[in-house]
Amino acid sequence: MALEPLHVVWFKRDLRVKDHAAFAAACAAGKVLPMFVWAPQVWAAGDASLSQAMFVRECLQGLAAALQTLGLQLHVYHHDPLLLLKRLHEKYGVAGLYSHEETGNDLTFQIDKQVQAWCRQQGIVWQEWAQNGVVRRLADRQQWQSQWERRMQQPLVALPTRCVGAQLPHHGLEQLPKVAGIEQSKRQIGGLGLAETVMSGFLQQRVQRYQGGLSSPLSALQACSRLSPYLAWGALSLRMLVQATRASARKRLNMQICAEICMALRVVCTGIVILCKS
Repeated sequence: MALEPLHVVWFKRDLRVKDHAAFAAACAAGKVLPMFVWAPQVWAAGDASLSQAMFVRECLQGLAAALQTLGLQLHVYHHDPLLLLKRLHEKYGVAGLYSHEETGNDLTFQIDKQVQAWCRQQGIVWQEWAQNGVVRRLADRQQWQSQWERRMQQPLVALPTRCVGAQLPHHGLEQLPKVAGIEQSKRQIGGLGLAETVMSGFLQQRVQRYQGGLSSPLSALQACSRLSPYLAWGALSLRMLVQATRASARKRLNMQICAEICMALRVVCTGIVILCKS
């Protein structure tokens, strides 16, 4: 009997199941293989650190737990992504590849180009969804803010109601990649549940000090969101944060603070757009 080919969800900087368009689409298409790949060439580079790797592993542990509640198993690989996909295709067959667009560095960009070229050669459709404020192939920056707003206003993607997982050998979560540096003693801890707890704490408490304490190193720790790493690795989607912020502001009748926060989020995304186009 021929094996049913895999619909591979390539988790990258989107380590969650909520508001995850790629994951929902793969579950609707057929047998799902959720995977994360520690690409050695990325983690051996000078801009990676042990603290980052440990944060990501903690997010992966939360992601694995969330997937288990849906009857799925997260597969974590230490491999070159292109070679891994080739092996999976040779052994099981890959029906489709699903992911969010990634805004990383040149190493991740080169990997994406190699994978895209291979997918075209094999006739495999790689579907990518936008998840943040970066608009690819934007011809006119004057259009960017309206596109950002449209993305943030879209409804959150619902969790799949039916998931069929691929029965492949299990790959554990505990092994870290070879990476330079030491763990920082006061680093933030990763995790899906913790990301939502930090967001809730910000919107319910720290937000009141946000405007006055944002710029000072003495007060920023108690006034800022502390959400940057969770957004960077997708334990929260940007849309989840924007919609939660606006809902909280309406409840508190404080739209000025809401505008300040959303402006800050747009400034961060603008910087990324400029960097990607320069």
